[in-house]
Amino acid sequence: MNFLVHINGHEHAVEPAALAALRAQILDAVRAGGAFVAVPDIGCADSIELITPATPVRIEVAPEPITADGDDAHADVAYYDLGTWEPPDWLEPLDD
Repeated sequence: MNFLVHINGHEHAVEPAALAALRAQILDAVRAGGAFVAVPDIGCADSIELITPATPVRIEVAPEPITADGDDAHADVAYYDLGTWEPPDWLEPLDD
């Protein structure tokens, strides 16, 4: 059973063996007023996250097994080319 650690909007897959040390590092960083913490992410090089007393952190059990095989460690990222938006004529600034 792996864990998902959400830090400031970033999701990290963490093995159970590394979770206790990561939690201790996060708590130490919070008590120190802030510090960079290395997150042992499955299938990726370690990520470095800045942890402060205001940083949102959530730890939960992963809903399915996560392995380092291929690109399955994280969900796919989608990119959209939205282009330029031209406002309609009726949406002009109001003159006072």
